[in-house]
Amino acid sequence: MLDWILGLQRKEKPKCKYPDCGKPATTHWALVDLCDEHREVIRKETYVYYRNRITYWNREEYHKISHFIPWSRAMNGKEDVDEEAM
Repeated sequence: MLDWILGLQRKEKPKCKYPDCGKPATTHWALVDLCDEHREVIRKETYVYYRNRITYWNREEYHKISHFIPWSRAMNGKEDVDEEAM
């Protein structure tokens, strides 16, 4: 009870938000808690994306967490946007 009053209650460490991963989150990508392994997977895919090798909608790894990102196109209901029109 004293811990609760003093704000010392034990908080659970955040888990990686990548699907089917239960590892503790150790880092972030766009405010999303991730483990080191999944952050690296998304980082590599993002590198390919920014070199214009894949389109936004072909970013499979990123889209596994994009619904957690407030500013992502997927979160803003723009899933059907024609990328060629942009």
